[in-house]
Parts: sequence; C-alpha cells; structure tokens
Amino acid sequence: MSTEKLYTMSDEATATNPGRAKVNPLVWTVYHPVAVGFRVMMIALSGYWAIQHSWWWGLLMAPFLFSMGYYWLAKKEHFKHGDSNGGLVVGVKPYRVAVATSLTKVWGEEYPVVKVIEVRSLKKLSLGDRIPTVALYYPTDDEKDPHWETFDPIPLHYITWSRKKIDRAMGTYPAEQWEALREGLEEIEDPTQLGLYRVKQETSHWALLIPDDVDDGPKDS
Repeated sequence: MSTEKLYTMSDEATATNPGRAKVNPLVWTVYHPVAVGFRVMMIALSGYWAIQHSWWWGLLMAPFLFSMGYYWLAKKEHFKHGDSNGGLVVGVKPYRVAVATSLTKVWGEEYPVVKVIEVRSLKKLSLGDRIPTVALYYPTDDEKDPHWETFDPIPLHYITWSRKKIDRAMGTYPAEQWEALREGLEEIEDPTQLGLYRVKQETSHWALLIPDDVDDGPKDS
C-alpha cells in the first residue's frame, strides 16, 4: 500500500487494482474544455486587470490559482490511487458504459453493484467495446456501514492517448470481473438507464441488510 500522503481523497479505502496512471493535462482538457477553460479564463482576467489597473486585482488570482492547483491534484490522485475496473459499452448515441465492482469495506464480504455512466465525449466506440476506468469510492452517512455508498468510474481514455497504457490497464482485469459484469447486467431491465444498481441481492451480503436499505433501482447517475 502506498505511503504517499493524499490531499483530495480519503486514504480509508485501498484500491485492489490501483490505476497507477499519469494524467496528461492536454488530453483531459480536450475532453473537459469548459471545466479547465473557465479556470484559465479567470486566472487570465485577474492577471490582466492587475497589470492594467492595480495590483490589488492580483489578489483575485489567489483563489483561482488554488482552484486550478486543487483541480489537477484531484485528477492526479484519482487516476494514480483510484480503483481500476473494466467498463463495457452498453449504449451508443449517447454512449453509456457499465462498470461492475463490490462496494464492500469489509474483507471477505461482497456488495456487488453495476454502475451505468454516460461518456458523451468519447467517440468511435461500438456496442460491446471494453474500456478501462478508474474510480474513487464514497462513504455512506453512517461510517459503521460495511459498504460504500457509491463509486465514480472515469474512463482512462480521458487522460491518455497512449494505446500502450490503455492495453496495460485492460490486461489487469481478470475474466471473473467481466463475468461479474455480464451477470450483473442480466439483472438490469434496461442497462442503458443511468444509475447505480445493486445486484445479486439474494446471494451476496446485500441479503443481510435490513429491508429498507435494499433497492434494485438506480441509486444515482
């Protein structure tokens, strides 16, 4: 387990298959021009006003510089320390990708889920294509719960154009993971509907939860 200090994510969760991927800022910006562009624009504007009018305007740069720094640090930690899982294209126009994992926080227990996400900006994908993703896990309101509330898989294609890095990540997914995803999708009535789905509720540790905490519908988008 890495001893590197983390600033934007909890070190409570340890990835079973760390992403270990380096973010290429240019690639990320191509796919997320608004998020990056807004920060760049605000830094540039505050700098311009500081030069043209008064250095006091330069004080406005501080929060925007901090925001930009934190933004990129969060992406770096996400893809380096997050959990890498395989994704399957289950819909096109718009593109939908399904990812399976277990939300367990307890060794030996299983809380299987499938999350369907939308990846509008990825192109040239076909139904049934497999892609690598990296996710962080987020806690429930009760820290004593034996499982996480949700996770947020993000395609590795968003940070690299390297075929070698994509293939390396794909090579870390065992056949059992793809089988779990296939079985999970069979339980979902419409796998193109965005959301988080609890699967295998009768044969996994989901069955041990109180009835009010069990739901097979989409949890979020």
